[in-house]
Parts: sequence; structure tokens; C-alpha cells
Amino acid sequence: MKLLADTCVVIWALTEPERIPAPVMATLCGPGVTLLVSAVTAWEMAVKQSIGKLRLPGLAEEWLPAAVDGLGATWVPITPRQALIVGRLALVHRDPFDRLLVAQAIDLGVTLVSSDGRLAPYGVPVLWQ
Repeated sequence: MKLLADTCVVIWALTEPERIPAPVMATLCGPGVTLLVSAVTAWEMAVKQSIGKLRLPGLAEEWLPAAVDGLGATWVPITPRQALIVGRLALVHRDPFDRLLVAQAIDLGVTLVSSDGRLAPYGVPVLWQ
């Protein structure tokens, strides 16, 4: 099973794993699971850190790559196709980072891991909410 973690899930897994419910964490770490982390997450974290909306243990560009590798996760790039899928998504959710994560989950045919209940209307499989 392939799971695409949204940005909050990545942040919590790296800094506050107790915020992720035990059953969700067990699934993330379970056998046969490939945890995917999107370049969207790196972009969102860098932007939010630079404007003072996110505190991390270090500069995102220095800290995040090794931290994600430590999770055993696989980085996923943003493709033009995924960026264009965003254009056909209903404006249920206005956050551009989340909309691109939804587009990636649709394009890759994977389950999105998120606590954000506003993603359900997109019809993409979501673990948690």
C-alpha cells in the first residue's frame, strides 16, 4: 500500500508523533507500506517557515531532507500533469498546497493521510480525517 502524507502528518511524525493516533501510526509503519512525502510538503514548510508561521528544529532546507529520509519515506516530485489536475478540482478546499496533494493522490492512485476532513469531497481515499 502506498500512502501520501500531508504536510501536517509529516511535521507531526517528525516532531510530535503523539499527535498522530496510534492506529494511523501503526498503519504508516506497517509492513508493505510505502510512505510518500511530496515536494509540495517541502515547499509548504519552507514557505511557512520563512514567513514565521512554522517553527521547525532547523532550517527546512537543511533539516527536512534527512528527517524525511529517517522516516524511511520516499520523496515524490510534482509533475506538470499533477499541477494541471488542480484546475479541475472543485473549490471545496482553497489551500493550494492541499489541493496539489489531492491532485497527486489522484494521479498516483494512492491514499492520502490527513486529519483534514475538508478533503473527503474530492473522492480521493483518505486515511484518518
